[in-house]
Amino acid sequence: MNIEEIKARAEAAAVHEYDGITDLIYGRDVKALIAEMEQLTGMYSDAEETNEKLICRAEKAESEVERLTDQHQCDVHNIAAMQTTLNQQAKNCEKLLSDDKQHITALENDKINADMNLENLTAEVEGLNTINATLKKALGLACNCIEKQERESGSEYISEEIKDYFMKQVQQTHETQEAEK
Repeated sequence: MNIEEIKARAEAAAVHEYDGITDLIYGRDVKALIAEMEQLTGMYSDAEETNEKLICRAEKAESEVERLTDQHQCDVHNIAAMQTTLNQQAKNCEKLLSDDKQHITALENDKINADMNLENLTAEVEGLNTINATLKKALGLACNCIEKQERESGSEYISEEIKDYFMKQVQQTHETQEAEK
């Protein structure tokens, strides 16, 4: 029953005397109105009980919302701290990469210099080998000349041990040159 129906009934009500007692009578049937009142009272009790349950649920929900809000704020704080840490780690990684690039560039330059030095040293060694071979040939020729003069003159200028040593040097130089060809 809505409010308009109740108002209509109230306007239609008449005051009657019954055994000297004045009653407000709504409509024709008082028993029906009493039954309706009892029904409405029951419904009101049910609504009150439901309302209390809803209030209890709302309080629990509000408590849960507060808990989740606190948790959210804590999570936001933790995420912000993690973001700061990650940003710092990213900066550190960028610095390491930059340092590594500089180190690699320095190593590449060192390798280029080492290669050039190796080429220069190789050329010097080849030059020294050529000079050494020439000197050994000259020594061999000198030994041969001395030997020839010793045979012709019949006297010994250099001992046999020294001659053998120099001749071995000349022979080794000759073998090395042949192997390199």
